[in-house]
Amino acid sequence: MKRLLGLMAATALAAGALPAAAQASASDTPNSLFATAAASLGDNGGNATDKNWYDFDILANAVVALGLDGALKDDGPGGSGLDSATVFAPNDRAFQQLVADITNTPWWRLSEAQTLQTLLTVAGSSNLNNTGIPGAAALKQTVLYHVSGENITNLRSRSFGPNIATANDSVGGLLSTSINPAFVPFVRWVSLGDGDKNDSNPLWYGRTIGASNGTIQVISGVLRPIDMDVLFPADD
Repeated sequence: MKRLLGLMAATALAAGALPAAAQASASDTPNSLFATAAASLGDNGGNATDKNWYDFDILANAVVALGLDGALKDDGPGGSGLDSATVFAPNDRAFQQLVADITNTPWWRLSEAQTLQTLLTVAGSSNLNNTGIPGAAALKQTVLYHVSGENITNLRSRSFGPNIATANDSVGGLLSTSINPAFVPFVRWVSLGDGDKNDSNPLWYGRTIGASNGTIQVISGVLRPIDMDVLFPADD
């Protein structure tokens, strides 16, 4: 039920996103939301992946390929970037788990490179399961579902408040446009309720990364704005 994020990453690669493109530019700051998430790409020796499952290589390349990097850059007052926002960031391990799910492959057998290659084969659909929904539109809205215009620096405290509005479009009411945070007692994690009620919710374990124009909250899985059975009914 998590294939949509696979589509996101694979389309990013198919569109030719290169690690070199995912670097802070003159119109950005070195510690913006985008530059912080993409920082690991500079250590990959020109490759799209490395052996560190806990950075954001796949996510950063996807953001660039979809043309969303400008929104996450800190280009100052009056610029096109978000001045204050939150990015809920699945790391590369989340993508590995995704590929394991959709291929029925034990996750420990998948390298990061194999994970990307598998995601690439999933990409490019112009009509997801004959629903009339283009893959490119679906994946873009999925990426935006991980962005909120609210700068949440303390997710534990925020978990006792109302739903968190996200930056994606509802696409005629098909997609959820909010996340329901819930505090998990004893372990002090936060569960993030999304639009897919038939799968487990991503968790925030406590890792927060500050940025010049917002906050990155690292999460254990992908946020799904729709029940994936709608797009992939055979994916049980």
